Amino acid sequence: MDRAQHPFHPGDLLLLCTDGLTEGRGPGGEFGERRIAELLAALPAGATPAEAVRALHAEAERFGLDWRRDDVTVLAATLD
Repeated sequence: MDRAQHPFHPGDLLLLCTDGLTEGRGPGGEFGERRIAELLAALPAGATPAEAVRALHAEAERFGLDWRRDDVTVLAATLD
């Protein structure tokens, strides 16, 4: 198991998700970590955890993610 330490500062967004999202499939292939990273990077500064989760859900819907294939769990948090 790889381990890394990164400082977590107020306003930073922490996102955890199951592989049902990262490895989720749709008509365009695999949803992928890159798509998630790009979507999160495009969020406005100060986006709330709820906004991040809603944006990911909307993108997964647009992508055509097959929700029946695997479970999808997302947890997002910030430090105030």
